[in-house]
Parts: sequence; C-alpha cells; structure tokens
Amino acid sequence: MNLNALIKLAAFAKTVGPYVPRVRFLVQLLKQYNHALAKSYSSSGFKPVGKAGFVYIVRDRENGGLFKMGYRAKPPWLDAQLKRELGSRVEFKLNFPAKDAGTLEKQLRTVFGNPKRGEWFALDEIDRRTVQIIAAIVMVAARDTLGMAPIDEKDVELAKDLLKRLGQLAAAMAAKVAQTAAQADSDEAPIETAPDFEHISALPDFDWNWENVLTKNYRALPKLKGKDAYLTVICDNNAREGKVFIDDHPAKSIDAALTEQWQRIPLELTLIMKVDNRKKVRRALQSSADEQGENGWGSFSDEAMGEVKQAAGSFFYGFKPFLHPKTHWGLKTLASRSYRRLPKLSGKQGYVCVVQGSRRGNRYKIWRTQLPKDTGGLTGMAAQLNNPHDALHARNRVWFNCIIQADHAESFETFLKERYSRSRKRHYFYETGDWYTLTSSQLQDIRNLGR
Repeated sequence: MNLNALIKLAAFAKTVGPYVPRVRFLVQLLKQYNHALAKSYSSSGFKPVGKAGFVYIVRDRENGGLFKMGYRAKPPWLDAQLKRELGSRVEFKLNFPAKDAGTLEKQLRTVFGNPKRGEWFALDEIDRRTVQIIAAIVMVAARDTLGMAPIDEKDVELAKDLLKRLGQLAAAMAAKVAQTAAQADSDEAPIETAPDFEHISALPDFDWNWENVLTKNYRALPKLKGKDAYLTVICDNNAREGKVFIDDHPAKSIDAALTEQWQRIPLELTLIMKVDNRKKVRRALQSSADEQGENGWGSFSDEAMGEVKQAAGSFFYGFKPFLHPKTHWGLKTLASRSYRRLPKLSGKQGYVCVVQGSRRGNRYKIWRTQLPKDTGGLTGMAAQLNNPHDALHARNRVWFNCIIQADHAESFETFLKERYSRSRKRHYFYETGDWYTLTSSQLQDIRNLGR
C-alpha cells in the first residue's frame, strides 16, 4: 500500500471533518471553476463565452436563514437589473465563475435543496458553513472578492489548506510518476498564487467517503457489508514497520496482523478509517512491490509514522492502542486438572485446549470446544479429537496440557494453528492435520498468552 497517498487522504479527511460527505461535490466544484472568467470580468471587452457564467447565492439580511440561487452570464453583483429584482436587503454569499453555469446551479440546488417560500430556501448551519468555505475557496483562487460578503480569516486559511491538500492529493494520484515526484518538492510551500487547477481537474471522481472511527472498543464497531470497509493501519511495537489492512471489520485485520507478526507482539493500532468503496481505495493506495516487505509489511519512517498518528491523534482519547492476544481475544488460562467442572459456554466464547493422547510424547492437538467434559459415546471427547486408539483402548483417553478460555475462541484457535503451522505433524491416515509437535517452551508460551 502507498503510505504517502494514505497520509494525504487521511489528513484531508480529518481537515474536512463533518464535510466529508461533500468531498466528491467539492472536487466536481473545482472542476467547474473558470479561472479565465474570474480574471476577465472587469475588462472593458468582457463577453461571456458559451455556457460560462456566474452562479450566485444571496442571503436575505432580514431573515438570515433564507437564501436564493441563480446564475447570470455577466457578473451578478454588477448587474443593475438583478439588483433591482433582489432589492437592497440581500448580500451575495457566493459568486462562482463556472464553465457551465446552468449545470452547476442544478448541482447546487440538489446539494442545498429544501425549498421554502418560492425560490427562497433554508440552509442549516453545516450548509451555511459549506457555502462560506466555497466562497473562501473562490476568493483564494481568484485573488478577488468577486462582490461577495466579507469572509472570516479562519475560513480563508481553511480554504488555502483545502486547496493545498487537494493539490497534493491530485499529484499523489496522478498517472505520471514523474509529475508526482516533481511536485513533491513544493508540497509544503504555502499558496501564494492561484492554485494549479490543471492537476485538480485531473482528479478522478470520488465516490468513497473517509471517516476516522478509531476507538478503544473497536469490537463495538458494526460489521460492514457490500462495498463498505474499514481501513486499519497496524504497526509493530517499534513503529518501524506497518501494514494497511482493508476488511469488513477491524477485528479481522487485527487477527491477521497478530498472526503475521506474533514475534513482535504487542502491535500498535494506529488508525481505523471507514471507507465506502474498498476496491477504489485499494487501487488508490496500491504501490509497487519493492515498497512492501514480507506479507505486505513495509518500513515506516519516523516522519511518516508521525503524520499518520497526527491524522488520528484527536481520536485516541488518552488510551495507548497496543494489541495483545490476551486483550484482543479475551483470554484466561485455566487450571487443566479441573476441566470436568468447567461450564458449557455459548456464542463466540469457548475453550481452546492443547491436549495429548494417552500415548505420551510431544505430539499435541490444538482443539476448540465449548464443553471440555467427556460425554462418552460416538460424540465424546476422544471421537472429537479424532484419536480412535484412545477412544477404544485407553482408560485415560486424553491429557490436558493447557486450557485457555477465550471470548473469541474460533479466531484465537486459528491464530494458534497458524503460529505453529511449521510444527504440524500427521502420523496416521485417520488423523486430521491438527496434531503438532511442540516443545516445552512452546507450550509455556501458549499458557502465558492468557496470563
């Protein structure tokens, strides 16, 4: 995965905040921006060309919650007839120079609908802020007020930041690597002139949203369906290597990370973002093979790691997001001798046991059950363990070497089997592949997971 692209996308999503659902509209808006029209309106020989024109939104000063929208070929704030129609009680909140004014007005009406009192309509607080930020973007791009009402300086700074990040994002996602590299040197430079709309107009259409959902109780997040997914960034305990996972729940990504990097436990949960088009996200973040290590784990620089953490920083809520098997799967190591008294569990809970047949040795089976007590018969413990010799001939059919109670037993069992896959042995044709040759130190490591 391309970490640089991820950093830019995550930082952009954080900056936009509650306006994330309008990212796609904002990109389309900037594609409509007509820089030549914004610069030429004041010249004596100004003549609108084709469908170009100005889309305007005015606010009723007497009833500040009501707005009206329209478009004109010539600058609306200089149109005497329009001023007479609107009267003196209105102010221009937005004058947008567009390549196709009629189309953009329809788009704006769709986004800011809710008609009220004829052509006048109401806007809620978020929509009003969105209009103001769009106006600030136009002012920054045109380096002209274009007849709009004064804009708060904070919104102007936000507009500069949004344009800067969109420019970075466009460069990161551009088809030509050379163009991306050439712009990298100027990524951090402040916007002093009109932004480079050549790159912005080349941005692909967004049809996914990004929302930071990092939380201490990540298991409480709902499982997603269809195109929706969680993008999860997990690093090793030194924050030197990391991997980007995309799955329908962060717990699955953490399962995979703990399995792949069990030598480096604990791991660090760095970022969780909800996205609504996993295929496009994968394509956007895809990098060349030489940028990835084993199983997709790649090196993270201190600077890159800091930027990812900064993008998620306000969502940490004071906790250290370290991932241990004990806390992730809810483990508790139990006394093996008392297995007959253990209650039957239900749901996702269960007992993950390391058991040994009556033929003593270093051969063990990793076995998951919700009731360790032997019920006898064809469905008894020995039959479940697939050990016919013990079932038919042995007085003491199995020996428990380790019993670990788990809140999420199935995924914990999978973790253990993957962790010790190289020790898997199958001596007889009737055995399953769940028998392992384990050393005393490996057995102790398993017991320690739930302590």
